[in-house]
Amino acid sequence: MAKADKPAQLTEEQELAVLFPEPEAFKVGNITIEILPMDTATCVRFARKANPILRQALFEAQAGGKVTTEGGPKEWVENLMPEFVVAAADHPDEFVEAMSLAIGKPLDFVGRLPPAATLALAAKVLEINSSFFALTAASLASGGRGTEAAAGTGGDGRTP
Repeated sequence: MAKADKPAQLTEEQELAVLFPEPEAFKVGNITIEILPMDTATCVRFARKANPILRQALFEAQAGGKVTTEGGPKEWVENLMPEFVVAAADHPDEFVEAMSLAIGKPLDFVGRLPPAATLALAAKVLEINSSFFALTAASLASGGRGTEAAAGTGGDGRTP
């Protein structure tokens, strides 16, 4: 029986980059918003708020034949973006609340942004967190619970 390969060891610098990633800057006028990948706790809260948006976006994308198993997380997010925009318009309160959680800014800050800037910000949040969103989309596409399953909750605050 062959001995299993040991997982590659991360250098201290790599470990720090994983634990404390550098934020990506997003500019709106003269305001710079620093966006970090969401941590587990934020993913759970975000999942609860964004669930109807992501479900609708995926349903529309599937109906249009846009959902495939090809490509990586960024391709999943890019494929869902047009449907995400429509779904966000259908669920404006959930959209603003989810964006507020994702960027760590108050609701009124997100609500006062120009619509085009808010959608561009949403695209950046989706890009930075593409692995989470791809997992969510894959879960929904396979008949799972979507963001609740991807975030590790049953939707009622309990872990499965």
